[in-house]
Amino acid sequence: MWQDYKLLNELTVLENLNLPTYLKKGQGPKAEKIMLELKISQLAEQKVKDLSGGQRQRVAIARELMKDPDYLLADEPTSALDQGTAREVMGIFRELAKSRNVIVVTHELTNISQTDQVIELDKGVLLRGDQKADSQLVTKKSLNKNKGLSMQGILKILKITISRHQGRFLTTVLTLLVGSSLLLGASGEKIQESNQNAFADMIEVYGENILDISLVPHFMSAAGTGNDSETGPSANVNQDVSALYQQYQSDERIQFVTYSLAFNDIEIKLADQDYQITSSGNAPVINKILAGEMPKGPKKQVVVPESFIKKSGLTMAEALGQELEFSATITTWQGETPIFVPTKVTAEIVGVINTTVTTGTGQETFTYEIEDSFFFSESALTELLSVSEKKLKDSNFIMRTNSPESLIAIKDELNSQGIVPLGNFEIVEDVVRLGQQSTEQTSSVNQLMIVLVLATVGAIYLISTLFRSKEYAIFKVNGFDNFNLVKLNSGEVFLAVFVALTILLALSPFLNQLSEKFFGNEMLSLAELGKPVLVTLLLGALGLLISSLIIWKIDIMKVFKVGKK
Repeated sequence: MWQDYKLLNELTVLENLNLPTYLKKGQGPKAEKIMLELKISQLAEQKVKDLSGGQRQRVAIARELMKDPDYLLADEPTSALDQGTAREVMGIFRELAKSRNVIVVTHELTNISQTDQVIELDKGVLLRGDQKADSQLVTKKSLNKNKGLSMQGILKILKITISRHQGRFLTTVLTLLVGSSLLLGASGEKIQESNQNAFADMIEVYGENILDISLVPHFMSAAGTGNDSETGPSANVNQDVSALYQQYQSDERIQFVTYSLAFNDIEIKLADQDYQITSSGNAPVINKILAGEMPKGPKKQVVVPESFIKKSGLTMAEALGQELEFSATITTWQGETPIFVPTKVTAEIVGVINTTVTTGTGQETFTYEIEDSFFFSESALTELLSVSEKKLKDSNFIMRTNSPESLIAIKDELNSQGIVPLGNFEIVEDVVRLGQQSTEQTSSVNQLMIVLVLATVGAIYLISTLFRSKEYAIFKVNGFDNFNLVKLNSGEVFLAVFVALTILLALSPFLNQLSEKFFGNEMLSLAELGKPVLVTLLLGALGLLISSLIIWKIDIMKVFKVGKK
């Protein structure tokens, strides 16, 4: 029994007395019986902080009796009591000494009676020791280790302590709630969504062919490659691109690769109907595949423009699978004189494409349709070119990438190999660069937010646990070892996590509005309920780790030490 009682002031007398019973093996003494013996039954529901010194001393004695000890050691039990109360307390000890060993350490000689066995010490030196005739040695008893704290015991203690310290518990819940909200709100998903929207807007304006890379063996200028650059090519480009067609066909960044050949004087026969196609003077283009797929495999296949399907009066579904006879002329050169060589092929329609082209930048864009854009399989093109000296491997081809990032990456790869590709790289690079800057800025903000939240949560748990050092030391006085205290602390932390999560989900509509306003994205969604659970659990785990380490290091003697060493 400590000099200053070591009771939990916010708990009632009965609650203090019951603390040791949560660890006791078997049936222990009844609190009501002990309170009756010590004449404190009327104080059972009073908080310890409202009691007098003598009443607290009686409660401290009662708490120790709840452990049913063989020995009672009282340290200066009357030092803070008036003379009358001191006599009452000493009377209690003498009564207890009839059934167990009671050792009282005191400086007050008035507390000693003639029947007491006295041992007098001075600075650790024995001055006098009375030996009673009936004294005898007893066999050393083994101490029974307290049992582990059960879940039922944890819940009972938490119910008591949280009800007495609601503000402290709500502070913990609020810490987890605010920390989780900040981490979830600043996740940066809206920035990623914004980048995706920017790409979608770009494709809506310029079409899907904004993602195309054109490779040609020869051209006379560097248009489309940034020819205003001091290091860019300027004229008469000759390059071997024949091996690249096969190389990029299996690249996962590529949607499709197709040869792009221009034909003149196109005439088509489909279902016994003849159609003449207006020559545009442009190379064939693909904006979007509307039906079917691009030609592939060994068969003679072709994809046709949407304008031709409309002209034929067929639906796209009706046109797929039908054969057409394609007649046209190929341009060859004798010196500077063009020679138009007729050619033809019969091929199966396997796809329908939109051939709309948009040029310009900003608000000054122009849209038109290339009606003579036909794309053939390799076998069909080989037959069409067989009437001339042109070789398929020396032909231009188009690669459709699957994203703006892939477009820029492949363009850079080709440049590093000395190949000059053609495409709308400047427009795409601007969008990609802005997206990367936004992502980098968001990443920096997220990292800073994570550090601040973790530091704040950790600091609050650290300070809170240090302030509770005396409380945890009193639990240790009551028989709670480190393992039991960590179990009790774990229960409190995870209860706070549960309450914080419940509030977080209940307030999600309101919190989403705030998140939209400050961070530009929704904090919570039904599709991602696992994220707030994980974030809150991680913050709780951080708090549990910090508080448990402090609890483990608490030394009873250091916590209760008063004055100089």
